[in-house]
Amino acid sequence: MNFMRDTIVIETDASGSGKGFLTFTPGAVPWSLHYIPDPAATQYGGSFSVVVTGAETGKPLMDRTGQDGAVRFDHYFSVDQHDEIGLATGARTRAALVNEKIKISVSGAGDGKRGTFHVELFGDIVAPN
Repeated sequence: MNFMRDTIVIETDASGSGKGFLTFTPGAVPWSLHYIPDPAATQYGGSFSVVVTGAETGKPLMDRTGQDGAVRFDHYFSVDQHDEIGLATGARTRAALVNEKIKISVSGAGDGKRGTFHVELFGDIVAPN
């Protein structure tokens, strides 16, 4: 078992929205996401939202609103744990995606702004060719 980190820079369009994708890595589980603000002239403006999902299934991994574009944040992926009949147990467990890209969507960040996201994966990672 080991860790891998990928960096995704997302630039917004005129509507203040943008998307980025982390290429699927066989054997990996999403571990964490870290937002690093760009310099003041290009960083996300005001209060923006970021949603992280599976690109194909839309499985939710994170939904954060009201984030200040100048403030770094760290998020560790987890989801509600359920029992055998589907009831939430109140515990959290690691979020898993199978054979799927991770999609990061940003909105409300301002026109032509840029943000950097570091995504860490954990597992039996197969190195890309």
